[in-house]
Amino acid sequence: MKKIFLETMKTQQGRTGFYSMVIFTLALYPISLFFAGTYIGKVGMLACSMASFFGAQTFFQASLVVRSFLEKEEENNQH
Repeated sequence: MKKIFLETMKTQQGRTGFYSMVIFTLALYPISLFFAGTYIGKVGMLACSMASFFGAQTFFQASLVVRSFLEKEEENNQH
């Protein structure tokens, strides 16, 4: 699992997905704290939540590609 994470972080898609997931998740707290109950707060929280979700989805897709590549590489090494 750690190897898949590290190999995924070496890809551009993996880094982009992971960093956007982390940054937008961390941005939720100040937005909810300073703009609570306002229109800006509601829209900002929705936008950050969606961006974090899409970042996680991007990272997950990259990890699936990396995992299948590692499995094929391992299979080729066994033969």
